[in-house]
Amino acid sequence: MEGRAGDFTVTVRHRPTYVDPEKCINCGLCAAVCPVDLPSFFEEALVTRKAIYKMAPRALPDAYVVDKVPRCETCGRCVAVCPTGAVNLNEEPYEQDLNVGAIILSMGYALSDPEEYGELGYGRFPNVIHSMQYERLASRSGPTEGIVLRPSDGKVPKRIAWLQCV
Repeated sequence: MEGRAGDFTVTVRHRPTYVDPEKCINCGLCAAVCPVDLPSFFEEALVTRKAIYKMAPRALPDAYVVDKVPRCETCGRCVAVCPTGAVNLNEEPYEQDLNVGAIILSMGYALSDPEEYGELGYGRFPNVIHSMQYERLASRSGPTEGIVLRPSDGKVPKRIAWLQCV
C-alpha cells in the first residue's frame, strides 16, 4: 500500500478459489459429486458441506469455491462434471494492483468459547446451542430456512431459554 488520502495504490493478494466465477453457472453438479463431507463453517457446524461449496448464500462473487488443502481429495470429479470448465484445481495465487480513494481497516472480533461454561451443557446436550448457531437456525438463509428446530430430532421446540451475559 502506498499513496495518500484519495489516491492509494494497493496490492491485493488473491488466494486460489479453484473455480472461475466468470464461468461458474451455479448448477451445483460439482458439489453433488464431491465425496468429502465437512462441517459447514457458515452454518456454525449445524450441517455439513462439500469440499467444493458456496461460502454463503448470496456470496459475491456468486460462484463455488474449493477448500483444497487439506480437505479436497483432488479426485477430479468436480472438474469432470462441470459443464462450463469453471473448475481448475491447479489455479495459482496471484497479485493485483488497484488504485483506490480510501481504505477501510477492519480488525475483526472474537466470539467467546461456549465450552468454557460446561455447567450450561454445551457439548453435552445436543439442544444446547450458542448464539451464532441460533442465528443460523432463525435465518431465512439458514439450514432450516428460518424455522428454529431442535438439533437432536429436528422438531420445533416448545420453549426456548436464552442465556446472555454469562
